[in-house]
Amino acid sequence: MKFTEKQLDGLREEIKNNAGLSQKRLTHVLAVENAAAKLADLYIPEKKDILRAAALLHDITKEYPAEKQVEICLRHGYEPTDEILSPKLFHAKTAAWLIPEIYPEFADDEVMEAVRWHTTGRAGMTLTEKIIYFADYIDDSRTFPDCVTLRNLFWNAEPEKMSPDERILHFNNLIKLSYEMTIKGLSEEGRPVDANTTAALDDITKEINEGRKNMKKDVENIEEFEEEIKKMPPLSAKEPDELAAYIVEVLDGKKAHDIANLKVAEKTVIADNFVLCTGGSSTQVRALTDEVEYRVKLRGVEPIRIEGRDNNAWIIMDYGSVLVHIFSREAREFYDLEKLYK
Repeated sequence: MKFTEKQLDGLREEIKNNAGLSQKRLTHVLAVENAAAKLADLYIPEKKDILRAAALLHDITKEYPAEKQVEICLRHGYEPTDEILSPKLFHAKTAAWLIPEIYPEFADDEVMEAVRWHTTGRAGMTLTEKIIYFADYIDDSRTFPDCVTLRNLFWNAEPEKMSPDERILHFNNLIKLSYEMTIKGLSEEGRPVDANTTAALDDITKEINEGRKNMKKDVENIEEFEEEIKKMPPLSAKEPDELAAYIVEVLDGKKAHDIANLKVAEKTVIADNFVLCTGGSSTQVRALTDEVEYRVKLRGVEPIRIEGRDNNAWIIMDYGSVLVHIFSREAREFYDLEKLYK
């Protein structure tokens, strides 16, 4: 299920005006939506709409009195036990149950599961669930010391500059730390620890260890790969056709869409060849740029400059005789360089 900007705007207004949230709670909910959107850009941009919807809905029952929370539980066939001792556990379940009743337009399984597990976590969490859990922990409205610490640890490490595997490992490490902080805090207060949180900690520890093993194998494979590339004849900007052909090969290997190699020497003085391609998401646009830069450098050529990395909509890599244009779908259609230079 996909949600349009109009649907999300409507949901946000409904939450603001009719959900009965205090101003403090509403500020938090909007901050979680913003945090979830930023995390989506890093990890799953294609599900940004799902994450924003879940963020807006995650606390719709947070301020319900305990009696109403119990009534909702019983109405949905659930006998609350742990929740009586830890009332903060109520709202994740009750909010997920009420979404189909109050907001049927957003009764999507991924949305409801992300809302359901955003407080305790669970073993086997999906990436969508993890993002809502973590966004709720580190959004800018949070001032608790543990929340501030996690927020700073996450963003100060500049995850946007990491490789995809490094970025996931960084994310999982901090989610693990959040579970440890939660368990430690509850234990010190003499309050029960939800079994799902303990299971979540065990599960993500295993996931982290497996990720580290895979990264070690990847490093070994990368070293072998780089040695093989370096054995190939060096490239040169003085041989634009050969350079452009190799860039096309690299882009094709990374699943770029609609690759084109245009000979433009007779139409412009700025280059001999334009290589164009499209990325399916902002993450892929960035990944394609990184891969071209990395692979071409291994064969002896570095770009004179790279422009557009700040927006990931149209990135230009200038190799002198060859210009590489890596577009988002929207930017490719809008600028239509093929029409200008064919």
